[in-house]
Amino acid sequence: MWYRSCLLLSFSILFVVPRFSLTAIIAGNKEQSNETRPFKLHVTRLICIDLPYAETTVNECRVILRRNQRSLMKVSINVPKVYNFLLLQYRLHYKFTTFQPLLIDGELEVCSYMRGPKTSILENYIYGVMSDLLSNTVYPCPHGNKTYTEITEFKEEYAPKSIPAGDYRMDLRFASKSNVTLLWLQGFATVKRRGIMGSINEEQRNVTRPFKLQVTRVLCVDTPYAETTVNECRVILRRNQRSLISVSINVPKVYNFLLLQYRLHYKFTTYRPLFIDGVVEVCSYLQNPMTNILENYIYCVMSDLLPNSVYPCPHGNKTYTEKIEFKEEYAPKSIPAGDYRLDLRFASKSNKNLTRRYTIQVMRMLYLDMPYVDTVVEECRVVLRCNQRCLMKVSAHVPKMQLLHGVIHVPKVYTYIVIQYNLYYKSKTFQPILINGQFEACATLRDYERGPNQDPLTDYVVHVLKHVIPTVLGSCLEGLCAPIDSCR
Repeated sequence: MWYRSCLLLSFSILFVVPRFSLTAIIAGNKEQSNETRPFKLHVTRLICIDLPYAETTVNECRVILRRNQRSLMKVSINVPKVYNFLLLQYRLHYKFTTFQPLLIDGELEVCSYMRGPKTSILENYIYGVMSDLLSNTVYPCPHGNKTYTEITEFKEEYAPKSIPAGDYRMDLRFASKSNVTLLWLQGFATVKRRGIMGSINEEQRNVTRPFKLQVTRVLCVDTPYAETTVNECRVILRRNQRSLISVSINVPKVYNFLLLQYRLHYKFTTYRPLFIDGVVEVCSYLQNPMTNILENYIYCVMSDLLPNSVYPCPHGNKTYTEKIEFKEEYAPKSIPAGDYRLDLRFASKSNKNLTRRYTIQVMRMLYLDMPYVDTVVEECRVVLRCNQRCLMKVSAHVPKMQLLHGVIHVPKVYTYIVIQYNLYYKSKTFQPILINGQFEACATLRDYERGPNQDPLTDYVVHVLKHVIPTVLGSCLEGLCAPIDSCR
């Protein structure tokens, strides 16, 4: 459920895990390739997608499962043409709730790579794995005019030295110079160990981590806030000690509803969500049994991080001040090195701002079936703005009408106006989805001011319209349609 919320505090903690770099954990160098991994990797499925291909023919593409042995991956493909350009696109995915890209993502022109110097550690890693996996196939160009057949197994040594347990998917796409797909593989595998959830359980909280974690910045974003005042929000860096996070905020109102949104990001080329992402209503969580492992982990970390602030509701009517350290024990037992950002957002239940985990951009607005018999439209358009929401411009020949810009002269007076609404979603073509109906504006607005209607969908549409075009819907009550007592 989504709640209407007013932002109380939103801050980001930026920290670095300098154990070793991302390019090191991918085990691209030979001295790491033979090290024993603290996990088991089992390939479960192999599929060739987007079949059939225009220039190649796939004879076989499957996994052979074997008891107490690694799975065999078997691929056979006929390539009648000869190629001196081969594009390899690769991307690793990790399944948290759905498959999301994780760390390894890029593309490589195979022929030029094998001719030129090998300076990219990530590309060297991909080439090293591919040359072992596809020993009969990886050689200098030209390629083609033959049938390639490989029966191979994926070993734990090919994986990064430290990875969380869970389900993975590796995508490999081979394409020609004209970007025609020659082969597109998806390999699915499972890694078994303690796991991302297991590695943050309570019994492991005091286990020594094989990395150091340093907080570098704390930012309070989207300030100033409507209902709270931030007095301090910063990091105090200390030599040979953990950084201190110092946050002070004055909360004059009392709240019995507090929404906490949390999301962990990892920086590969840009910050991307990684593993930990969710929303919890703090007050109800503290009142009810705690069965969700991720929420329990977040609560455990927050109660240690903010000991003076985490307690049962009500909250507010005081100044909260915390000076704390972020310890390595708060992190999962196994994480990649690199730059991280943790976003924490606290919000109240209010009627001011709607909290959404997505953004909407209005691209176009049109009037249909023009010209109209009783009205004249002079302007109707969207104004695109850099780094801001688009403006929808429609205006009517009515005093104080300013929000939507398009000019509509309405020479007559109406006591009955029907508003019809339909929402469409584009899959292949636009098709109706979920929201569809109509209501009589004057009577509905009059009833809406007195209290909620029996139809929640009508209430929702009226609520949205009153925020989008307040001067238009407000004027019905003031006499655009007619005086209130004549709107029937």
